[in-house]
Amino acid sequence: VAGTYTITTGGTTVNDLIAAIETGTAGQIDVSLPGGQFQLTAAQPGHTFAISPSAGGEPSNALAILGVNCFFSWSEQVGRPLDDLTETIRVNDAIEAEPSLISSGYLDENGMVAPGSNDVARAILNLQDKVIDDMGGSGTSTTMDAYYSSLVAQVGVDVQNTVNNEKFNDTLLGQYISRKEGISGVNLDHEMAELLKYQHLYQAAAKLISIADEMMQALISIK
Repeated sequence: VAGTYTITTGGTTVNDLIAAIETGTAGQIDVSLPGGQFQLTAAQPGHTFAISPSAGGEPSNALAILGVNCFFSWSEQVGRPLDDLTETIRVNDAIEAEPSLISSGYLDENGMVAPGSNDVARAILNLQDKVIDDMGGSGTSTTMDAYYSSLVAQVGVDVQNTVNNEKFNDTLLGQYISRKEGISGVNLDHEMAELLKYQHLYQAAAKLISIADEMMQALISIK
């Protein structure tokens, strides 16, 4: 190992980061932006380098934002906020092509990863208990595990409320339909009975007229 360098950035621009890296590594790493892509290259032919967060330090996520040493990659969309990248997130192309690039441990003071080290895996596991400010836009600080549990519970409540509302509306609709049919509906059996009643009245009236006609004819013939 030729040397270990610690980079501390105090600026907020890409140029500030470039200057900090080149100065902090004593010229051992060249930084460039070919085609707008952030690129780190060993200054000496045949040399390699690795990047690891400082122990106990608060990472700035600058390299992650620039796409360096990332497990995931993403692309920006016009008109979408930078923090809304879930639709384009994917596994880094380099890792898909060569899964052995995934490191399960951090670099030690010699720039090496100890065989069998699982520091990264344990760090990922511990993320569930890390308190995050304004988690999910709730305005409160909570852990990912607690937020996920509350989210699942809320989804369950929302689903149950939706099911209950559907049942209530179906029952209400059935009552309205029954009431409508009770007011304006037609009972075929009742209407048929009414028709038969009027038919019998017509037949009786016709019979009465026929008898009256026979009586008149009889009286006329007597005269």
